Amino acid sequence: MNELIRSTIDIVKYVFARDIYRIPAIIAAIVFAIFYMFFTGIIITSEIPIPPEIPVPYFRVYTTLVGVESIGVVPWIIAYLDRHTVFSMNFSAMLSTVFISTLIAINVALLLYRRYLMKNYSCSCNSGAPAFAGVIPAFFCVFACCGGGLILAIFGPLFFLSLQGLGGYFSAISILALLAGVFVTVRGIKSIHLQHKQRYKIVD
Repeated sequence: MNELIRSTIDIVKYVFARDIYRIPAIIAAIVFAIFYMFFTGIIITSEIPIPPEIPVPYFRVYTTLVGVESIGVVPWIIAYLDRHTVFSMNFSAMLSTVFISTLIAINVALLLYRRYLMKNYSCSCNSGAPAFAGVIPAFFCVFACCGGGLILAIFGPLFFLSLQGLGGYFSAISILALLAGVFVTVRGIKSIHLQHKQRYKIVD
């Protein structure tokens, strides 16, 4: 297991040292994060405007909330981007977004590198694209900080309410699935190298 983790870190460092893999991976992570925040309601647009007594843009970080269990809730970031756009993210939503977006970036970089190897070595190996199926559970995360977003708009209030309290579980499933995708893709990369007796050099 230690060897698998060490080789995975080495290959990830190798691909992220190259713009051809790093830049698309970072772009994919940013696009996912933005879509994810709209879908889960971290960013919402409201028909009811922010009261005029509150200046916009407005930004505040809450570190304590009276009467609310703080674990997984604070820090809680609230920002009014304009009179109709609200950004609300608590600690659990923050962790979910960061971890899943990071794993998306790693998976994209590894899959691009694997596709390069398959093309140049004429390998008929599986492309590993199903690794991205791991993000699906994350789209059903309902966080205490958020207003429902596209989940509420698409599936309705009953389905939305049924997901309350389950956000952490869906996030954990996605993170584990994406981690598994990383290890599967790395194993495929190592298999291609082994088949063609090629060696990669690690760049610090």
